[in-house]
Amino acid sequence: MTVTYSLECSTSTLATFLKLLLRWRGSIYKLMYKEAIIYLTLYTVLSLVYRHGLNEDQRVHFEKLSLFCERSLSFIPLTFILGFYVSMVVTRWWDVFMNIGWPDRIVLQVACYVQSADQKGRMVRRTVARYLNLAQTLVLRDISSAVKKRFPTIEMVIQSGFMNEEELKQYEEVKCLHHKYWIPIQWCCTLLCKARKESLIENDLLLNQMIDDIMNYRQNLMMLLNYDWISVPLVYTQVVTIAVYGFFAASLMARQYLNPSKNYPGHNVDLYVPIFTILQFVFYMGWLKVAESLINPLGEDDDDFEINYIVERNLQAGYLIADENYGRIPPLERDIHWNDVQAEIPHTAASIGLKDNPQIGSASAIEIKPEKAELAPSDGEETSKHEDGLSRFRKVSKALMENTRPLRHFLSSTGSHENVESPLSAARRKLSKQTARHNCHEDFSRSNSQRSSRRSFRRKASAAERSADVMRKISNYDNKHLGGSIGFFILTIVDNLKVVLLFS
Repeated sequence: MTVTYSLECSTSTLATFLKLLLRWRGSIYKLMYKEAIIYLTLYTVLSLVYRHGLNEDQRVHFEKLSLFCERSLSFIPLTFILGFYVSMVVTRWWDVFMNIGWPDRIVLQVACYVQSADQKGRMVRRTVARYLNLAQTLVLRDISSAVKKRFPTIEMVIQSGFMNEEELKQYEEVKCLHHKYWIPIQWCCTLLCKARKESLIENDLLLNQMIDDIMNYRQNLMMLLNYDWISVPLVYTQVVTIAVYGFFAASLMARQYLNPSKNYPGHNVDLYVPIFTILQFVFYMGWLKVAESLINPLGEDDDDFEINYIVERNLQAGYLIADENYGRIPPLERDIHWNDVQAEIPHTAASIGLKDNPQIGSASAIEIKPEKAELAPSDGEETSKHEDGLSRFRKVSKALMENTRPLRHFLSSTGSHENVESPLSAARRKLSKQTARHNCHEDFSRSNSQRSSRRSFRRKASAAERSADVMRKISNYDNKHLGGSIGFFILTIVDNLKVVLLFS
């Protein structure tokens, strides 16, 4: 059954895993020694025939066949096929183990919630434990050869104490073409419901909790039946087996050492023992044997589960929990650390070297330079400065709009409206557009965490302030100076065209 070596590899040393290579039970040597003997025997026979049993022409044909087989071996994707197959089998093997029922949780709840020290309460607790183990035994004897050998007939189940004659009679009265493992589960649930009606269980919440756990236990048993019913697809098992055996059948010819004097590629050395071919055989054939050993873990291989032990253990533990240990509790006393703020657990001389406190933060040892630990200015302060600049720009722009009326009157009186008013009107329109667009600065404030956007925001605000200064100077001119400043105004508009383009 299961080969345990946890203690041997509890501490990793040079000799730890070398010692494991010398073990026989559960080893790769035990799994494949017969195949290895057959393979090496056939290889040796072919090598002797090539070296001593053929004439020169026959050796040439033998060498051609060997080279052909060597080239053809690469056509078999053995690593991919085996890797996927073994991975699937190992996953299935572990899932089967995780679905083996353990009734301890349910029996512990029954022992806790069925509060009655009389004979009726004792019978309820023991019967629930027995029914749970009966359901498991009925499932395992149909899917495990080891359990079937122990309980070959239903009468053997009765003799083992899992069932009595009356229960067998009711079990056989249920006419069903399918597996009837669920009947003891139903008995168990009915018994607990009856105990609730008789006030052996305090409330419905406790009953519901026990029923839920019993249903989970039943689900595990059902999964075991499903795993036994739905195997790894036979076609995949056949493909992997044919690929491995076909590969090594071809390698009997492909891995032969040919005459070095003929200068065949890769045949410069002549050996009698194919060392690396043997290693390859161990790897690939051993890989296949691992999958064959684990594909049904409920059998009798070295690494199969000890199902008979599990059946016996569950029944014994169930009776101990439900009956023998029911209501037993040590007297309530002060512990030895009663007056200690922090309990100190002593060490032995063998464990004192393992005393350590590893639960410290991985970044706790990082030291930050003092200049890097100072507070940095918040993004809100920088944004506030730019908002003030935009506010001043809006005020100046509004004043400029109001003070350009004399300019329009002067241009219309001189007849130069067609030549000058158009640039001024365009500038006014663009200034109006940029004023309206800057009303969206609140949206930018919500995304001020983006530094690139903040830099663009600062450039625009700075340019807006410069433009506001220019417009303020223009607005200070009165009517009689306005005609002489038209040229200055146009030049200023051209010089600050980038401001308008920046906001357009």
